[in-house]
Amino acid sequence: SLVGSEMCIRDSKKPIPEKSILITFDDGYMDNYTNAFPILKELDMKATIFVITSVIDEGSYYLSSERIKEMSDYGIDIESHTATHSHLDQLTYEEQLKELKDSKEKIESITGKKVLSVAYPYGDLNENSTKAVKEAGYSLAFTTNLGYSDRDDTPVKLDRIYVSSRSVSYTHLRAHETS
Repeated sequence: SLVGSEMCIRDSKKPIPEKSILITFDDGYMDNYTNAFPILKELDMKATIFVITSVIDEGSYYLSSERIKEMSDYGIDIESHTATHSHLDQLTYEEQLKELKDSKEKIESITGKKVLSVAYPYGDLNENSTKAVKEAGYSLAFTTNLGYSDRDDTPVKLDRIYVSSRSVSYTHLRAHETS
């Protein structure tokens, strides 16, 4: 979970479990609930969903507050993908801070849990973005840069490996791992 990951990053003496991964989903689509959630429950696994808060309860394409609460109560981490999924690097510092704070507050009001992390929309960030992330009270922030992350990385610039049916192949992952 992200809570465990945050504790490992903050406490350099706490070992990171061997072969550990975080499963993350971006945007907060309803199929995270209808497709992924049942499989995660069946396998007794947890994951993190980064939600765009301006679209919560907006039709059937994105997650509803009710579904977010249900998954959060089960142990799925519900985290921020900002309020409106804007390109942060094109916003002023104040606009970025508002995106981040508004999103964090809305998720916390739904789940009753502290929001620790954000995934940068489109992976777009600049120096102001990392400052705003810290100012808004986030501990971790995830990019879309292809790569592994560990405790030596900057906590507000963590890389991930994007996986979809049309993207990264196992061969590509192995090549990246050895480089």
